[in-house]
Amino acid sequence: MNKWMILPMAAALCMSVTGFSKKPKFMISVHSQGSDMDNPRTIFPETVGNPPRQIWLKKVPEFSHFNLVAFHPFPADDGTYGVAMKLDFKATNALEAVTRTHQGEILRSYVNGKPVDWVTIDRPVRDGIFTIWRGVPEDAVAEMDKKYPRIGDVGSASNAMPMTPTTSKEKKDAKKAAQERQRELDQVNRARAKMGLAPLTADELGAVTNDIPLE
Repeated sequence: MNKWMILPMAAALCMSVTGFSKKPKFMISVHSQGSDMDNPRTIFPETVGNPPRQIWLKKVPEFSHFNLVAFHPFPADDGTYGVAMKLDFKATNALEAVTRTHQGEILRSYVNGKPVDWVTIDRPVRDGIFTIWRGVPEDAVAEMDKKYPRIGDVGSASNAMPMTPTTSKEKKDAKKAAQERQRELDQVNRARAKMGLAPLTADELGAVTNDIPLE
């Protein structure tokens, strides 16, 4: 593996203090654009675009899987998956800051150290949702499902004050709550099936939190 390719992986691991202590079976990191005028120790080269052009990216990611609160996977055109990611409070602020101050520049996404997608910043993103549009392998999605709830299952019990988990415990509690809610929905739908009724969706069962909108 090219030495530059492992840098995003190493940088993401350095952020482990903000999340789970065990090494996850998948890694995601999102890096903003740097400059060839920056300290060489803080940047690495990458190629994007068609025709290809070289840019410099910051070694330390703006956020990583350690900042993930919830996600929504979807099939991508190339046979892989994309994911919309709901970020914790710290990463939401980082995303808002970089998209407000670096419009026209690149955000590059890596999964397991491999560059999979990039976007050009065209507006501030304030809702804490960032989308990787392609390149996420199916096994990574499966691992994400083991640790994180889907978007829409995370929030506060108060409709007036939506909140997102930040600490490791809060994220685990959110995942547990989502699993319990799914079990409740399955139980209701088994009973409805016996009565010959159509199954309910999670929204029809009655939302316990505010939905987190997708982009």
